[in-house]
Amino acid sequence: MLVESGHAADRPALRSLATGGPNPLGRLHALWTLSGPEQLDEATVATALRDQDDRVGSAAVRLTEPFLRKEKNCGAILSRLEPLVTDPSAELRIQLALLFGEARDPRAERMMTTLVRDAGADLLMAYAVGTGLAHRELEFLEKLVADSPEGTLASGTAAWSANSPPAWRYERQASRVERFLRLAGTASGAWKTNLLTGFAQAAPFVARRPIILTEASAILAELKNSADTSVAAAAAKTDALLT
Repeated sequence: MLVESGHAADRPALRSLATGGPNPLGRLHALWTLSGPEQLDEATVATALRDQDDRVGSAAVRLTEPFLRKEKNCGAILSRLEPLVTDPSAELRIQLALLFGEARDPRAERMMTTLVRDAGADLLMAYAVGTGLAHRELEFLEKLVADSPEGTLASGTAAWSANSPPAWRYERQASRVERFLRLAGTASGAWKTNLLTGFAQAAPFVARRPIILTEASAILAELKNSADTSVAAAAAKTDALLT
């Protein structure tokens, strides 16, 4: 009723409830009621981001999206969100992952790498980050590989690279696939196996119609002959998807 009425006189009371109400559920409803007629201001959201209740904080992260899309506000908003990247609430961190993909900002992507590394085997985080990236997964993966110290592979990073929805497999663009193979060829440590295994998991989607490359991949041939049997096996499975 408050949303439909659109009475400006209601807004101060709703803002007061959203930021200082004694009941978390009341604060949560006040936030969404303000967002209905687009009367939610940035200051109210900023206060709600610091709420002690996970549900209120997660809603505030989600409601930050319209403000984040305004380029002039992006830096200040990302500064407010940065401390939340290590928040103990898994729900809140997943909302951050979904939100950061909308920012199209290098700083947001750096925070996404932190979310991925700290996620462990949480596949919801892997999918949330993949959804937010939307066709920028390969570039993000290159950053993850480059930022991994001495080729180490954190459990969260492994889960993301193996389970995220990588567009470069499904788009079937030769240049993107060849770029991925170069990355796998130059990666060190456990990264090689992880990258190739993740690619090979696309088999049910692409096996009936192999991805066409401009020429045979010398890097892939080298990987198939690797002394590391796990790398060689993963490379062979990858090779079966290409022609």
